[in-house]
Amino acid sequence: ERSLVTAGLKSDLLQNSFKLFPVIRAQYELIKKGLFAYAEVGGDRHLYNLSRVYGDNPFTDQSSIITNTLPSNTSYFTRVGVNGNLFRGVSYQLSVEANIQDGFMHFVQALNYNVNTYTSLIPQFTEVKMVKLNAQVDAKWTDKFHVWLKGEYKSFDQYLSHIPELE
Repeated sequence: ERSLVTAGLKSDLLQNSFKLFPVIRAQYELIKKGLFAYAEVGGDRHLYNLSRVYGDNPFTDQSSIITNTLPSNTSYFTRVGVNGNLFRGVSYQLSVEANIQDGFMHFVQALNYNVNTYTSLIPQFTEVKMVKLNAQVDAKWTDKFHVWLKGEYKSFDQYLSHIPELE
């Protein structure tokens, strides 16, 4: 069989908010064990917590978080790409993803009104649309030698300070 299609639904219940998320993946083998084309549609909702906020930025101003409720982030995506094997032990993946999120976390500088200067970074949760380009190469020749290289470029529909476009 050269093609594979999986489909399903994920559900999420959060404080009187029920959501259904599609989970659809279709894959087609273009070259036997060497090149696969795929498309995916999906979504998810993640709750932010203090560990996530401080993990993303340990210099976050604590008072800005304690006084505010941390929201959730609902995201939906569509992804198309190719993956496969170059030769024994070396695989690759290239993909393009369109993504929309209603609570994307980024950090902005907080203004301290007492001294009229920017003193720290605080989290801000913003609705964004983005396009992501992803490229990966993975090499595993033995159980003890495993190397991978991953690059990602993100293009947002708005300017977000302190967010890198390349990772």
